[in-house]
Amino acid sequence: MAKFGTYPSGSVLGSFISITATSSGGAQTLHTAALEGRQRVRLDAWNNSTSDVVLTIQWAGTAAADEIKMTIPALGGPVSVSPDWTLLNGKAVKAYAGTTAVIGVKVELDDE
Repeated sequence: MAKFGTYPSGSVLGSFISITATSSGGAQTLHTAALEGRQRVRLDAWNNSTSDVVLTIQWAGTAAADEIKMTIPALGGPVSVSPDWTLLNGKAVKAYAGTTAVIGVKVELDDE
C-alpha cells in the first residue's frame, strides 16, 4: 500500500523547484531514493518564459539513455514529465534546462 507524505530530497517541504542548472555537470537533484525500498515519482514542469525551453531529466544516471529531453512550451504547463515511474536503491533524478530559473518542477512521491 502506498504511503503518502514523503518529501522530495531536492525541495524544502515539497515546495516547487526552480531549475537553475544549465548543464549535465551541474544538474540539480530533484530527489534521491532511499537505499532500500521503492518510490513512485511523478514530475510536472512548467515554463514561465516567453520562449520554449528544453528541460532535461536525468533518471538514475547520466548516460544518453538515462536522459529525457522535453520542450516545455512558452508560458505553458504544467506538463507531465514522468507520470508515475519507480525509483529505487539510492538512485537520483536530476534536471537541467536550456535557460536558467524559468522552469519550475513539482515532485510528488509515493513510498511502496
